[in-house]
Amino acid sequence: MPRPFSELSKEFNATAKSYIRDDVSVELLTTKYSVLMSHKAKEPEEKRELVTAMYECGLKWLAARAEAGATVDHQTTVSMTSLFSRLTEDDSINFIPPAAPEQLTDVALDLLRRAEGPAGGGGSSKGYIVKLAGQTLAAADKIKAAHLATTDVTTSQDITPSKTITLKQKDEFKL
Repeated sequence: MPRPFSELSKEFNATAKSYIRDDVSVELLTTKYSVLMSHKAKEPEEKRELVTAMYECGLKWLAARAEAGATVDHQTTVSMTSLFSRLTEDDSINFIPPAAPEQLTDVALDLLRRAEGPAGGGGSSKGYIVKLAGQTLAAADKIKAAHLATTDVTTSQDITPSKTITLKQKDEFKL
């Protein structure tokens, strides 16, 4: 028997919280997200709710990695790439909250501050922390670009060319 989206949304939120605590894998999280996004979220508001939950999960997970003592290793960078790659696909990116680029940039700066401090701690290397900061900034840039592309641009006056532009074809090309 099909369950209503509200129940599925609560279930996804519980999975997202488990991911933040490192109780489930990024593969489980992104697969569940993909199933719900592709097959269960029908209305734009349902999609927005699901994308927002996934984004907030990723943001909290990244912020936790910026804290001293949190482990940042190769698997951490793979997880970040998997999560934000799925989140920035065409079916999701336009539903990401407008504040996301600024929030992700702040987390990237926190990660860089951590890398500047004493040795990463918690089994982390400064190189992986810097790589994670770079990936975070790349995700912020991709989201920002998508948001700018969908922004309506209006002008106070009609813009018409003052002269008609005519392109003429040359018969020969000179080198």
